[in-house]
Amino acid sequence: TGEGELLPERATDNDPALAKKRYVTFRDSTFRALEQLGKHFIYNVVQAMGTFQQVEKNIKREMDYQSCLELDPDTHSKIHDLPRASEVITHARQELVSRLDSFSEHNPEEFQRVIAELENVVY
Repeated sequence: TGEGELLPERATDNDPALAKKRYVTFRDSTFRALEQLGKHFIYNVVQAMGTFQQVEKNIKREMDYQSCLELDPDTHSKIHDLPRASEVITHARQELVSRLDSFSEHNPEEFQRVIAELENVVY
């Protein structure tokens, strides 16, 4: 393509057994590490098969997409002290459990009617 630097050939470039071993190492080590990172960071794997132009286009499309997900620094500074969604969800669940227990204890007949209605309408 005339782009980049020509790298020396590696043994795995021409030996199917070594290429398979290299792939297994990628799958078992590198890819699993990427999956673990995915639990903490948002990222997408870019399709790197194809011509230089196709790969370049895929990278550009992914970078454009990632850029549109980022907040403006001024916006971020205004909201970064708010609780994270996971914290809000945990607190909401705690409140729900507390309210359900209280309602069940103090209004058992009405609570049972609500349960029966949920069973009829929702479940």
